[in-house]
Amino acid sequence: MLSHPTMLRIVMSLSRHLFFSCYLVGLVLLASLSASFAQTSTTNSTALIAQAENWLNGLTTMSARFTQVTDDGVTSHGDFYLQRPFNTRFNYDAPDDLVLITTRFWLHVEEISRQQVTSYPVGQTLLKHVLSPQVRLDAAGIITSARRQDGVVLISLQKETGGDAGMLQLAFAEEPFALLGWTIRDVVGTTTQVAFAEVARGVTLSPRLFIPTEYKNDDQR
Repeated sequence: MLSHPTMLRIVMSLSRHLFFSCYLVGLVLLASLSASFAQTSTTNSTALIAQAENWLNGLTTMSARFTQVTDDGVTSHGDFYLQRPFNTRFNYDAPDDLVLITTRFWLHVEEISRQQVTSYPVGQTLLKHVLSPQVRLDAAGIITSARRQDGVVLISLQKETGGDAGMLQLAFAEEPFALLGWTIRDVVGTTTQVAFAEVARGVTLSPRLFIPTEYKNDDQR
């Protein structure tokens, strides 16, 4: 018959072995669950990005009311018009006497009271990827991610270098799937949020909406 100390050593050895075995099994299960979660997350992200691309590629025209909020708390309202590809127009309500127009190559900033239009290359904004003939939200050089939050699908585009460096986050209602607005952060960190309401799709829009007013002292650069 084994002595009491010997029995105790055997029991303790078996206990340590059992604990170590359970620990290893736990690690394996945790690693397996983590890998499974990461794979599911990646799959879901890819599916959400594809859903957003399909929705945008199916969009021809759109009109809406918009609310714009800048990072210094200034809020503006107005009318928004979109005709893919390339063309958008923001008509700001008073007291803002401002019109923004994008075309294939230019972003036109029209200051009505000063009777002046200043134009910038549209390539200097990540919105060009949303307005292009074939929308690709995961284009080369862009870090794209997607997630769900409280019934909203958020698609984020991040670019570190180039004239269009910055961040663009598109917000879509999950059900039915539709564009709610976007947030833009430029290379110097200025953030602008735009939210849409009273949205109408497939509307007839005049081409003249996307032609800036010609003033005598226009400055195009």
